[in-house]
Amino acid sequence: MVAPQLTEMPQSASGEKAIQVDNLRGKRDWWCAFSSSLAVFFTFPPADLWWLAWFAPLGWLQLIAQPSWNCRRPYWMTYFAGLIHWLLLVHWIRLPHWSAYFGWFALAGYLACYLPVFIGVTRHLVHRWHWPLVVAAPVVWTGLEYARGYLLTGFSMSLLGHTQISLLRLVQIADVVGAYGVSFVVMVFASGIHGLVFRRQKMRRSLAGMAVATVILILCVVYGHVRINMLTRDSSQSPPLRVALIQGAFDTQFDGDLERIQRGYFDYVELSRRAAMDHDALDLMIWPESMFTGSEPMVTYDDSMTLAAVPEWNSTLDQLKRRLDEYRDGVQRRLGQVAQQNDVPMLVGMEWDHYAGDRSLRYNSAVFLDEAGRVRGRYDKTHPVMFGEYVPFGNWLPWLYRLTPMSNGLQPGDGPRTFRVGSELIATTICFENTIPHLVRGHVRELAERGELPSFLVTISNDGWFWGSSLLDVHLACGIFRAIELRRPMLIAANTGFSAAIEATGTVQVKGPRRSEAILFAEVEPSRERSLYLRFGDWFAATCLVAVVLGIGGGVWAWRHATC
Repeated sequence: MVAPQLTEMPQSASGEKAIQVDNLRGKRDWWCAFSSSLAVFFTFPPADLWWLAWFAPLGWLQLIAQPSWNCRRPYWMTYFAGLIHWLLLVHWIRLPHWSAYFGWFALAGYLACYLPVFIGVTRHLVHRWHWPLVVAAPVVWTGLEYARGYLLTGFSMSLLGHTQISLLRLVQIADVVGAYGVSFVVMVFASGIHGLVFRRQKMRRSLAGMAVATVILILCVVYGHVRINMLTRDSSQSPPLRVALIQGAFDTQFDGDLERIQRGYFDYVELSRRAAMDHDALDLMIWPESMFTGSEPMVTYDDSMTLAAVPEWNSTLDQLKRRLDEYRDGVQRRLGQVAQQNDVPMLVGMEWDHYAGDRSLRYNSAVFLDEAGRVRGRYDKTHPVMFGEYVPFGNWLPWLYRLTPMSNGLQPGDGPRTFRVGSELIATTICFENTIPHLVRGHVRELAERGELPSFLVTISNDGWFWGSSLLDVHLACGIFRAIELRRPMLIAANTGFSAAIEATGTVQVKGPRRSEAILFAEVEPSRERSLYLRFGDWFAATCLVAVVLGIGGGVWAWRHATC
């Protein structure tokens, strides 16, 4: 009797099948990385699909949760997914000038690094330290958002939590945990959904993760409901501030057309005249950043000035000083004429050149004028924008400025200032300063320690650089969060939009149009509340970052001792 022969599958056939399976899984990894990158982009303006933020990170979370990856060079894959995401999200950087394309690619390339770091660190905590995904992912994400708010001068725009500004009750938690805390909640919920959809663990554990996420979300919404009611009930008994926000539609162009710049200035003068005629008893009129300059910045000097400060001057120092005095007096007359015409105190943005020793210092200033046009105070921007207002190493390599439309870089100011309007104090930031949470909080805290706690925040901005793009929406979201975090009304005067009056609850009382002229009138109540965020800052996000560092450090320590 002959024994039956067993037929075996040829090794080549089984190997080819395994390769096909690996290729299929590798494509799935690519799909997870890039689909989430695109989905998160669509949660921000211009698409503004805020609800998608609760599901958009699922692809990234799946890359974290699966035990192994099946594609070659997985971290390069996630880096390129992040690069596509950020190139789309910050495309507006390229709009002002052709040289801004370099900044666009540089910024997107830097920000893209955070996605592979997020996935890699979270995988480490999940698979080596056995942290639940619903804990590890939001902790790492929040810690990294906090880190990028500081590294390389900081970039705190387009946080995941910023997508939720339409859910006013949810974002009220920012007065305790900042905008980063809202990002945490969104990532917690997405992680809970991932546990239910993909179920790489026992059903009981998946349900527990989703239950925790749901309870956190409900508690946040309940807190927001209570806080809004408290702030509405306990509103200040002081009279509201009556403000006119002047918004022109002057796109920034680097064509050297001084007549066009002057026309933009006179457009603002006319809008101001109409605002004063249409609204009696205004307490304050606010112009956007740099719009009062026209083609003539304010000029001052001190006794230490030498001829080296103005190298193009070819006469004596005394004659230079007389010329600068005449020029300054002319600008002062212009200030007086506009303020006296309106008979209203004004806060205006203008460039301010100051000569000291052998240096020429240019400031981006917010200047406070009384009804007679006298300068009563001035705040100089403390945080100039890289590539927009200065070039790194430009002080040592001046030829770098020849590659840009800037003649030289801006000098940072020496700290915050308050201006008194009636019985109230206001504090000002300029342009992108209000996108940096710790900077605005630091200003308000420093002023409070000096006994000058402001009851209003103001931002003046020239967003005409960005031609009505989605940057306007991103910038407004930052202003809303600063109002909630610090429980201060935020008044925004922005060239080309969005000017807005935002209450301490984050409610937008009035908002200007996109890339159009407008006169916005608002009556805004002051607020003197000291929020937990003002007192303790980004304690929650900092704790997340510390937890991440300790988790990684502990993993490295355990690995080294295990191999000894």
